[in-house]
Amino acid sequence: MSEVINESKTTSPLLVRNVNEARQLHGEFDAVISVVSNPGSLKFAHPNHHREFFDDICEDFHWGREPRREQVERILEFVRKQPEGTRFLVHCQAGISRSTATALGVLAALGWDENEVVARLAADHPEGRPFWPNRLILQHFDIVLKTGLGAAANQFLAGQPDRLLGRLAVSERRSV
Repeated sequence: MSEVINESKTTSPLLVRNVNEARQLHGEFDAVISVVSNPGSLKFAHPNHHREFFDDICEDFHWGREPRREQVERILEFVRKQPEGTRFLVHCQAGISRSTATALGVLAALGWDENEVVARLAADHPEGRPFWPNRLILQHFDIVLKTGLGAAANQFLAGQPDRLLGRLAVSERRSV
């Protein structure tokens, strides 16, 4: 597999959105990564579309619906097969947790620094939508890529005002 490297890091080669926005925008992107609970929520097709199905669970309870490491590995395999310069659309149901964590991992796989990845995606995140990456997905990316995405996300989130985090009150914040 060829390694995909993003030479120009002035703009992000991907966008994070929710499933409804993805239905409208998918045609503008070279590749789509869907991380949703079930196939029924996908009401569109893209010729270069990778799909993983799991719930937005942040603990490894072994229920069978949580994100698993092999799913992260398949996402990375899909990303590495793409030509240089590929523009990715990454989405989940709400565009908050699964897609944000997946996008962080995709950018790290493309060679971006962990802190740069978190800051860039937070800056590009839709206003009024919480920026809250799924910590279990980040743990899987950290293991597979040998990165510190979880720590970078925690450091970033600790310094953010509640408005960026959406409805999460200070007392509800947990490390991602």
